[in-house]
Amino acid sequence: MFKKKEIVPVTPYKKSKGKTVVKVIVAIAAIQGIFKIVSFYKNKKNENQSTDAETKKYTVWMNGKQVRLDEEEVRSIDIQAVMSGIDIDLTKAKIHEDMFISGKAIMSGVCIRVPEDINVKMNCKTILGACANSVPKYFDETLPTVFVEVDGIMSGIAVKIGKTDETEYDESDSDKKDSDEEDFDQVIAE
Repeated sequence: MFKKKEIVPVTPYKKSKGKTVVKVIVAIAAIQGIFKIVSFYKNKKNENQSTDAETKKYTVWMNGKQVRLDEEEVRSIDIQAVMSGIDIDLTKAKIHEDMFISGKAIMSGVCIRVPEDINVKMNCKTILGACANSVPKYFDETLPTVFVEVDGIMSGIAVKIGKTDETEYDESDSDKKDSDEEDFDQVIAE
């Protein structure tokens, strides 16, 4: 009486995964190229900055930058860092009066090195980040003060006392090292 209908399974048309992977790789390469071009032109602004400006401005995009201000009188610094790291060395700068460092950092590391005998006051706001001030507090009001106000998102902001380029060499440590090596050689020989 009733005819049974046969159920025929339908196989879906499968799209090639190779074409999709190639499209994703091309898109990623294009985005990286755009970011490199943008960071190149953003970082070029720092090189064109005049040395007599009252405010030094540093913008760093997905790159690292080391700034050393030798024998320059600096009144203020403005920092803009996005997915990068910036190290500002003020150890040899002329700081005779109060100075201000302000800026924003997104997924970046900001390290500021100051000379000894400088007061440092930090007022940083961070989200998923950290601020550290390892400069000792001096109670002398006549010393100049560096005010640091850097807001960070997923960033680290550190103020340290800068180290000089000259490293002190302690001969007693090298003598210990040589004697330790001799002892080690004797133990191996036995």
